[in-house]
Amino acid sequence: MITLTSKTTSQLHTFKVDKKSDIDTISGEFGGYTSSVAPDEIILDTSLINEDDGAADKAIAIFGEETWRAMPDGFVLFHG
Repeated sequence: MITLTSKTTSQLHTFKVDKKSDIDTISGEFGGYTSSVAPDEIILDTSLINEDDGAADKAIAIFGEETWRAMPDGFVLFHG
């Protein structure tokens, strides 16, 4: 038997997008975590994007600077 002890907790922030193509745009630029079971969702690790200046510039172009700067650092779920 495997015994597991939880050592960390995390909070997943969610944002609703206006249309499915927004999910496609995010996925096309950043990859993220997607599932064929839920094609209208993507999980993006914003902390990885913030570590890469080129990726952060893309994020600002897609989301707008104010929105991107206000977005939480870590895992974010975008859903349609």
